Amino acid sequence: MRKIFLIILATASAALLSCTNAPVEYAAENSGGTLHWISTEPAEIFRHKVDREAQLEARRIEPPVGNASWREYWGKMIAYWSDAKVVGPHKEVVAYIVQERRAFGLPPL
Repeated sequence: MRKIFLIILATASAALLSCTNAPVEYAAENSGGTLHWISTEPAEIFRHKVDREAQLEARRIEPPVGNASWREYWGKMIAYWSDAKVVGPHKEVVAYIVQERRAFGLPPL
């Protein structure tokens, strides 16, 4: 019984001694990763979202949940960004979406 207690005590002591607040260095096997940059500028968010969604539509992926079609989705997108008035007037929002969709070979709305 005493042997078991000493083994448990030694294991617990070793575990506690190995826990330190020293800095830890990690070595990445692939140092050439992709840098992800997140913008908080509304115009940049808009452009990224339009580009990403146009890519998905071009790859024939289903529209986001809550939309029966891509046409419905783009209508909601235009309405939202036009009402927000942070990207530009309605005409500019529509023009940018049409331009990006055309760049991916998608049909007009």
